[in-house]
Amino acid sequence: MALSAPNRRPLRRLLRRLGVPPTAAATVAAGGRPAVAAVACVAAALALAVTLCLVVAGSGSGGGGGGRRGAAALLGASRRRGPGAPPRPPRPPRPTDATAAALHDADGVPWALLAALSSAQRAGLAAALHPPPPAAAAAAAAATAVGDGDGAPLPRPPPPPPGLLVVVAAHGLGNRLRVTASALAYAAASRRVLLLVWPIDAHCGAAYEDLFLPPRPASAVAAAAAAAAAAAAPPPLPGGRHQGRRRRAAAAAAAAAAAAAAAAAAADPASPVFIVSTAAPPWPPAPAVDGAWARWAVADLLADPPPPPLHAVVEAAATATAAAAAAAAGGTPPPGLSTGHPPPPLVVRSSSVLEPRHPAGALTSWASEAAALARVRPIPAAAAAAARLVARYRLADAIGVHIRGTPLAADIPGVDPVAAYAPAAAAAIRWYRAAAGAPHFVPPLAAAAADRPGRTALVVADDPAAVAVTFVLLGRLDD
Repeated sequence: MALSAPNRRPLRRLLRRLGVPPTAAATVAAGGRPAVAAVACVAAALALAVTLCLVVAGSGSGGGGGGRRGAAALLGASRRRGPGAPPRPPRPPRPTDATAAALHDADGVPWALLAALSSAQRAGLAAALHPPPPAAAAAAAAATAVGDGDGAPLPRPPPPPPGLLVVVAAHGLGNRLRVTASALAYAAASRRVLLLVWPIDAHCGAAYEDLFLPPRPASAVAAAAAAAAAAAAPPPLPGGRHQGRRRRAAAAAAAAAAAAAAAAAAADPASPVFIVSTAAPPWPPAPAVDGAWARWAVADLLADPPPPPLHAVVEAAATATAAAAAAAAGGTPPPGLSTGHPPPPLVVRSSSVLEPRHPAGALTSWASEAAALARVRPIPAAAAAAARLVARYRLADAIGVHIRGTPLAADIPGVDPVAAYAPAAAAAIRWYRAAAGAPHFVPPLAAAAADRPGRTALVVADDPAAVAVTFVLLGRLDD
């Protein structure tokens, strides 16, 4: 059967790229019947089948129609990409369940993140992003409804659904703890569902679940703090002139603990926290590979120069998304974040707090991040080992210092400081390590020892010589 004229040229081009001789390719495309055409047709079919198998095998676990997409990608590459063109970025793996498809299409969760989550985590994330309105909130909204002028109450609009916050924690364990605490505080203050990505790399080879339990709710931490404050409050005296003062102090402590518990309960995120430990964190976001990234606000705090504050990043992304939606509908977008609409999803990569120096408009503070850090609990085995060390070396009331002096080039095996750190960050690390040597810590250690004799001094360093120098300068060679 002869092919129509519009189909002959693409077929001849494909056969030539598969190694079929030009004469045979022209004969096959023209629909000829010679024996050489039959042999060429069989060879072309075999070569095409092998090529398509390689394309399908290399395309990963995709959705339906993977073979057709692979062939289209191959033909498109043969037409558009020259011999020196860089390879295309690989397509992210795609979970095949309906929940993943809904999260990707409706909520803009990229495939790279969905593939890192388990099916149970994906179901929990979908429920967290679309929580049903609680009965108490519906009753309160009905009770505080606004009238329409004729006496008929109008129900207040429901609050917007929570946004999504993805935080990629970078570098060592201490850095990641700061990131985790700041992410928990920011998610609670911004009413976002937190997805914490914990990379397994040369900086930290342990998964999050190898070290810590899932974060506790903020209300539970506040309740424990209130109970501890109540237990530490002085008991009322049976009589005497100090009875009133003691009672007032105890009442003030109990009131402060109750206020802290109420504030933590009010800020306690109703949505759970999702944590993913992976060897391949989804960075950088690539809208060219997955269009879902296009609606995200992106802040890379490891970049040089650093991005604007997070509230400015979110505002800019919300304005751009509204402008794109209005342009598609032919209207005028509202400026910035509009009431009743969810904020754009936010992805942040950081090795420290999410809002450095807590500028004006920041949603977090050192106090809120310190309170959030109390939500992170070590696994029982690690907690028991730490308790034994605290008891053995009297560390409950110790003063501790951490001395880092190893050059970056020799700091972590397998980590290239040029690739791992931005130039400004590398310069800051070098400056701090040069300035904060062992002599820097001796005066505060000596002052603490003079203020409270017998107090334990804990010196942790990446070089044993730094520990020796510190205690020599302190004159405590016996410790």
